[in-house]
Amino acid sequence: MKLTLHLLILFFPFFLSCSPISITSNSDKGKFNPATGQECSECPAGFFQQQNTNPSLSCLACPTGFVQPLEGSSSCSDLGGIKPSDCKDDQYFNATLGNCEDCPPGGSCVGAIDESGIRTLFGWSQCPNKSLTYERCVFGAACLGAPNPALKGKFKLKESNGDVAELGVDPALADNISACAEPYLEGGLICASCAPGYSHSGLGDKCDECPSDGDNTAVAVSGTILGVVGLIGYIQLTLSNAGKLEPADGAQSIGMSYVQVVSLLLTFPIKW
Repeated sequence: MKLTLHLLILFFPFFLSCSPISITSNSDKGKFNPATGQECSECPAGFFQQQNTNPSLSCLACPTGFVQPLEGSSSCSDLGGIKPSDCKDDQYFNATLGNCEDCPPGGSCVGAIDESGIRTLFGWSQCPNKSLTYERCVFGAACLGAPNPALKGKFKLKESNGDVAELGVDPALADNISACAEPYLEGGLICASCAPGYSHSGLGDKCDECPSDGDNTAVAVSGTILGVVGLIGYIQLTLSNAGKLEPADGAQSIGMSYVQVVSLLLTFPIKW
């Protein structure tokens, strides 16, 4: 009895290899085990599992250009045709036609990829509901994405959210997911709208952070003072002329009206 027990303990690990009736987490090649304590299953057709060293919770799909019609396989067969690895970095593999196609403008096709692997370049935005269609962003730095050497050196990184950007990294060459940069409204078309707390700077398309309430107040007070000073100066000039009209009086009047209107607008509680 003791001898039998010792033999069972000695040879017990050999019973853990995956077979149609085993219930272990390790799997033989061509098989997988969804969870510990369940039977191992053979990989379905079109899938494979090539190792038996570590637990295999699932099987891998055969890559594009390979096929496996049998179940329980540890590898896939090469169809012998063109595959994604045969395409250049400015091409993608068209699985429908079985050939390499030119990368669409605004897309990044670096690597052995098919249509699903195309990424959006920095400075571009993918058109909604349109496959493989991209549009240039009005302000290039508003749209993050895959590295775009064409925009190298055109934009500079600056401090954002208290985190200093890595020195020497050009944003056009950074590898990011396709998204709108922080100052721009996420989900907007070509990231043209500013996010809350930001506004377009001057007549440009760049979004800058809105000034604080204190800054707005300072500008309003300064504008009001300048308007009053200008008005006093205008009155003095008018009185000094003893009511005599000069050709420049019209321009001065328009200028003073402009200063007064601007001073009045700056008093409004709006983050310009």
